[in-house]
Amino acid sequence: MISIIILNYNTFDLTCQCLRSIYEHTKQVDFEIILVDNASTECNPDKFKELFPNITLVKNNENRGFSRGCNDGIKHAKGDYILLLNSDTLLLNDAISLTYYFLKNHPDVGIATCRLENLDGSAQNICSRFPRIKWTLLELTRAFKLLDKKRRGIIFYGNFFDYNQVAIPTGYGVLFLCFPIIY
Repeated sequence: MISIIILNYNTFDLTCQCLRSIYEHTKQVDFEIILVDNASTECNPDKFKELFPNITLVKNNENRGFSRGCNDGIKHAKGDYILLLNSDTLLLNDAISLTYYFLKNHPDVGIATCRLENLDGSAQNICSRFPRIKWTLLELTRAFKLLDKKRRGIIFYGNFFDYNQVAIPTGYGVLFLCFPIIY
């Protein structure tokens, strides 16, 4: 099972859209949703339970920020895997199940994300390496242009990575393991 932690702070409508997209698209894995309300003033957080009775609602008395709010939700988690999902996320497919099974089939991977898209469908540049002087100099001097595009994507990720393949961690370290969502 996967525990989905969502933090809400005065984003009732966005959070409801997020929850609807989870229920609509997540089909191949058991999940629980833990919604942490960080002392919203927009409306009574009990409205979430009225609309989505199966969620676990955690009501904080103060805005505890993102990381502490997520930790408050994790304390209630029963799943084998934790997904921290932003309240403005809309799922386009069964990405949660695909990510879950990717992690199950790759026990050497400790953290993963899938392709994230902007509203226009373009990929968000979320993969990057840990900074290295060598790579920074290649970028600053624009010497990276001497490398073929495939090699640029492997070295730099970010804008150069096409986000239609798995970003494999190497000795240089990858901040995020990214993989595309393919049907």
